Amino acid sequence: MDYDIDILSPEYFRLKSSRRRERWKRRDREKTLLRLYREIDALRKQRRDLGWERLDEPVMRGYKRYFVLRADVAKSKEAKFFQGILDRINTTEYSSRRDFKKKRRRGGRKMYEVRSQEVEKLWTDAFRKRKFTEQEASYFDLVMTDERPESYFRWMYVFREPWRFQLKIEPNIIRWTMVKDFDLERRIGEIDRYIDGNHLWPTILRLVRGGYKYRGRYARVGELPKYSYDPFRNRTFAEILDEYWPDARAEMKIEKPSDDEGFSFIDKSSYLRRRALNMRPILWHLK
Repeated sequence: MDYDIDILSPEYFRLKSSRRRERWKRRDREKTLLRLYREIDALRKQRRDLGWERLDEPVMRGYKRYFVLRADVAKSKEAKFFQGILDRINTTEYSSRRDFKKKRRRGGRKMYEVRSQEVEKLWTDAFRKRKFTEQEASYFDLVMTDERPESYFRWMYVFREPWRFQLKIEPNIIRWTMVKDFDLERRIGEIDRYIDGNHLWPTILRLVRGGYKYRGRYARVGELPKYSYDPFRNRTFAEILDEYWPDARAEMKIEKPSDDEGFSFIDKSSYLRRRALNMRPILWHLK
């Protein structure tokens, strides 16, 4: 049986369609990114396994600052109790200056101000992992903090009595250093610069983990909710105010009665609606 096939048609040459070519290009691109991810992961593991070596002579590199018990607390009967808490929430900072001042520009002038330092604020999951006793947990308050303004809010456990600790500054003495492999460091730097320069981490994480999300998208109350929702979506202000202020009723008020003017009628609910235009963030947290 003879088939009439046009020798100039794409089917005669078995040419790939444009859609298939684009799909294969994307697959090759994804395979390349996965190879880079596996390579840099293996290289970083090799770097961690190189170990540490002790310096022949210790080296001083700036200063470090951390918290210790105050003198009167250290002499009290509860010194061991508060020292156990401090060991789990202590923070350490490093600086090249002994006074721990940083340069800032205000009004066109360069000024130096002391860097602030606080004990660690624990997220809910980190607080559970520290395994505080019931008595130790009673010294913490659960508060909502905005670490990054206009981004997200999170619940954190904050130590209620930070006055029991004071800062101590001492030289930062280095006695150990990591073993270096310069060929390993050069290859890790090449891959890092390529991935960071082309903003490829979101694509790689989607391929490896199946999804990519920014941290802290939701406000945490206990466990992290699976989905976020907007309590004001597809709802009018009247419905929202009726939920939070169900007792809002119209009131009668006398305002300067005269011969040609009678009683004036003021609607309290309309007043509350106008006032609630700037209260959406507050209503969100109440929800």
